[in-house]
Amino acid sequence: MEERAAAPSTDSPSTTHARRPAPDPLVAPAIYRTDVCHWGADRVTSAPVRLLAAHLLRLPESDTGDVLWLRNHPVRLFDVMGVVVGLHPRAPSLANCGERVTFTLDDSTGLVECVLWLHEWSGEGAGREKRPRPQAEVAAELDALRLGALVHVHGTFRRFRDSRQLSVERLWREADPNAECVHWLRCRELWRKCYSVDFTIPQAVRQLEAARDRQRLDGGAPAGAAPPPDAGTAALAERLLDAARGAP
Repeated sequence: MEERAAAPSTDSPSTTHARRPAPDPLVAPAIYRTDVCHWGADRVTSAPVRLLAAHLLRLPESDTGDVLWLRNHPVRLFDVMGVVVGLHPRAPSLANCGERVTFTLDDSTGLVECVLWLHEWSGEGAGREKRPRPQAEVAAELDALRLGALVHVHGTFRRFRDSRQLSVERLWREADPNAECVHWLRCRELWRKCYSVDFTIPQAVRQLEAARDRQRLDGGAPAGAAPPPDAGTAALAERLLDAARGAP
């Protein structure tokens, strides 16, 4: 009896390689993420990050709070734009919206859930107090929120009931019909020139940290150690570290 030829394996190296998904350019390996003590030195962290909804929803979360990773940049403040496709209450006003208004933005790549709070917090720690926001400011924002309106939002990331939201810090209605196209182009430009460039700890900060570590050691600096930074470099490093201590 003739032996039947074995069927070719479907798990050949070339096939297996072809099935492997391409790495997400928005996400850097966890090994490249910086410690929280250095976040203040990253210029991307302190600025609103302009993204599309599809990009915002793909970013991994950090373990330290309401922070997302864009490459190895820790970010929490976002700049998004889209058409209002969901709104509660339907026609918000100072009389009917209670403490907050929730709405959904659609930018043609995905949906972003947003919440606008009508109060703000003052003070820190146990002394924090909730107080109403200025009525004129709130009324202008509520007037901008209408179904079908093109709205620009600056907001911080938060998670609520296993869903991602932006807590609105500022919003306004866009009257220019080309504003959304400009937003897309600006997102692309910022990715190419800024966001895709991974953050590295400034040399001044590394030198200052090394100098501090040597001061903790008995017997002075080890042989072959790098010289301490000069006065100007040390002052710059001190400012960067002070900013890092204030990172979220």
